[in-house]
Amino acid sequence: MKEIELTPKELEFAVKLWGLSNDERKIILPNLTDYQKRFIRHWKDFFKYKIIQEVVWAKNCAEGAKPGDKFVYSAIGEFLPDESTFGCTFGMQVMLPFMYVVRDRICSGIDPTPMGINYVRCIDTPPAQGGTGGSLFKVYCIKDKVKVPPGTYRPGVEVD
Repeated sequence: MKEIELTPKELEFAVKLWGLSNDERKIILPNLTDYQKRFIRHWKDFFKYKIIQEVVWAKNCAEGAKPGDKFVYSAIGEFLPDESTFGCTFGMQVMLPFMYVVRDRICSGIDPTPMGINYVRCIDTPPAQGGTGGSLFKVYCIKDKVKVPPGTYRPGVEVD
């Protein structure tokens, strides 16, 4: 893969995004990894996609999960509570690998919507197995603009 050279504008954006001090800037910017460069270059693309974690099966879930409930995230990995019908940290915890796959695809200029492995279980188990409930989720990515409230990120960090 060809080495990526960020423009001065992209480098300034990295400084704003990460809130780098002058000392950090001198150390970090010359040593950005290829992934970090692609992350900066594709920043706005993360807000064109959503990751959906939909309950397809639930048994004795103490949180009340039922088929059709959904957790919705931006492709950057932020939970979107206003678009979700459910939220439980036991279920959310299993999403990190999927979020990295979607982020990597976006950073590589690849369509993130097809998911090869797209089912995952809650880390809890039903009471019969010693837990407090169990759920199975279907995970998928859709192209849909994420509405980001003003002031979500540091000053100068735009998503539109």
